[in-house]
Amino acid sequence: MDWEHSVATEWLEERRDVITATELVGLIPEYKRWKKSGGKQKPLAFYSLWEEKMADSELDPMSYGPAARGHVMEPYAVKDYNMCRPSHAHDMAHWDDCIIKNGSVGFSPDGMDIVQQTADFCLHVQHGKLVNNQGVVMQEIPKQILEIKSYGVDRHAKAAMSDIKDKQLEKERYQIAAAMLTLPTVEVGWLCLYCPQAVHSLVLKEFTREDLEEEIELLQEIIDLWEKCSREMNSISLATKAYHTEKEIWIEHMEERSPVH
Repeated sequence: MDWEHSVATEWLEERRDVITATELVGLIPEYKRWKKSGGKQKPLAFYSLWEEKMADSELDPMSYGPAARGHVMEPYAVKDYNMCRPSHAHDMAHWDDCIIKNGSVGFSPDGMDIVQQTADFCLHVQHGKLVNNQGVVMQEIPKQILEIKSYGVDRHAKAAMSDIKDKQLEKERYQIAAAMLTLPTVEVGWLCLYCPQAVHSLVLKEFTREDLEEEIELLQEIIDLWEKCSREMNSISLATKAYHTEKEIWIEHMEERSPVH
């Protein structure tokens, strides 16, 4: 199957000024190396990520293959979760193309126990409410969230048979921990392993805030270093900025290559 999916470019733009759950997970190895060096080794991956996020480049809204498949599966996973959830789990609503921000950190929910009532591509956590960019209160903050992973059969089976503290589920733990950091009222994060073609096609794993205390603490340390590196990058003199944009160079290059009529 040739899966493809597109997202809103406005949502991609809103992700630039915060560090997301996925990006936090990607910085864990670099942070551990930096900490082991006693802060003497420069956290180069932090600087690199900052440049990538702030770069004046076009954002690609398209995804293909497994990544696109995961996006397409999400609303179906939410529906099936609601049909078989444990009694103490909340009903979930699918969320799409919206990032929740709290200071310098943010995450894009797959599902939450509140309905997405707004078309805003970004909401901010303020005083126990979710507000839009204009400061207008949109809705309450959720208590439970749903993280959906639609892996292929092999990885799905390994994740399904793993304990919540196993190495196999490390990335998923940190992603849910990042959501809890962003939304302090979230008490439970449900991991929904969703693979319709598998025999055990829907597997739920529950993560409480207490389960993820260590992960939340580590991610907060990474955020602190991220903020420090961001301030450092923002303080670099504008005299180091190029006078030409990449788009200008590309247009001029193409004009030079064009045959003269």
